Amino acid sequence: MDEFSLTTLNAAGYVGFGAAMLTVLASEVINNIGSKPRKYELSIHKGEMERSQRELSEAMAKYFTTGRAYTRKLNIRYLGYFCKWIGKTPEQLRADYVEARKSFDTLSDWRREARNTLLKFYNYLKEERNFKINYCRTQTTSILAFYSQNCERISGVTKGFDPIQIPENEFIFNQEILRKCYYYGSPFEKTWLSVAVSLGYSSQDFLNLETERISQLVRQAKNEHLDFMAFIGKTRQKTSVQPRSFLTPEALSNLADYLETLRKKGDLPKTLWNKADNDNLNDWLKALLKKSQIETYGKQVHFHTLRKFLYDTLSKKDETVAKVITSKKTSASNITYKTSLDSECERIFRECYKDFALNGDVSGKAKVEQAVRIESLENALAQAESDRLATQTRLEQALKRVEELQKSQNASTMQEIANLKLDLEKKLELIKKQLGMKEPFVFR
Repeated sequence: MDEFSLTTLNAAGYVGFGAAMLTVLASEVINNIGSKPRKYELSIHKGEMERSQRELSEAMAKYFTTGRAYTRKLNIRYLGYFCKWIGKTPEQLRADYVEARKSFDTLSDWRREARNTLLKFYNYLKEERNFKINYCRTQTTSILAFYSQNCERISGVTKGFDPIQIPENEFIFNQEILRKCYYYGSPFEKTWLSVAVSLGYSSQDFLNLETERISQLVRQAKNEHLDFMAFIGKTRQKTSVQPRSFLTPEALSNLADYLETLRKKGDLPKTLWNKADNDNLNDWLKALLKKSQIETYGKQVHFHTLRKFLYDTLSKKDETVAKVITSKKTSASNITYKTSLDSECERIFRECYKDFALNGDVSGKAKVEQAVRIESLENALAQAESDRLATQTRLEQALKRVEELQKSQNASTMQEIANLKLDLEKKLELIKKQLGMKEPFVFR
């Protein structure tokens, strides 16, 4: 079993329960040495382990009450890792804090010890476990969330973190690549790609787009004859930023067709992409790149890079506006001093649109490939016409030869020659039709 299995880690925190389970399993193994385990016994053990894992996860879920479900799930897992490393349960960690609050001196000691413990855990993950810095930061930040929600906020920990690393071996999108993907994409692929590029949302926010809300925006844009549809999105919990979002002309057009298709299939789903998850988004993107014959050279393809593309494009004009549109963390004072934030966001978005529009002329490699294919088709058509003309010439020569034989042969072979002539005339007539000749061929 993997060292970092959630079941194993949580069981280590709950020593009594884990010891009891191990005792039962050990006794059964000893009693059944040399005997082949029966299928129903294995299924019972599997069910017991799954039930214990579920119970332990539910028991630890009470320590995280804020944030999205996916974030809470990760926090529970990382808390399990931390509990195994430190050798204490969450209850014991909280009990230490309650005890320390009895006096100011002990509380100060507890704060200092907690801060040092978290930094030791961070260094353990980085140096002994050899995890990447970004992953070590994420795990330790989850433990900080546990302390903030169940004890008190621990200050000074993040100062001991290494700077965030730029992801290595990540595939980077540009306008040429995205235009090529859009050109070769199916109607559904054009829809999610154009929406993803125009909104610049994180994968979770993108997956949580409500069908009814988007349907209203598309209908409003159509009724009011708007080329861009501006709206205020939901506040992102991670950054507390409420994005100023825009749907581009191609996104509005594709969404209108996509929503109409969904209506024909029945009731509209609650979310726009109907129960898709983050893995689906990455798989969709990889499949579209492959379909568009774009080589990634082994680099990692993530949906999140579409958000980076939009942010990078907008930030060349105004970094604060780029952060607001893509829901990135930004200084409150920067937003406060922009008295016309909504109009400023729309102005920057419209000015930069030419740099991330997807429905322009196919350029670069896609345009070259298109020209090569057209030339290939023209050559194939010319060759086919040449072959048909050659076949027509051979048939005409054969008919002339039949006429000569008809004059020279006796009556016993006349019927055979007549049949051959009729067959040749039919074949020649077929060739004439394929060549587009209106007057039928008449043999004389």
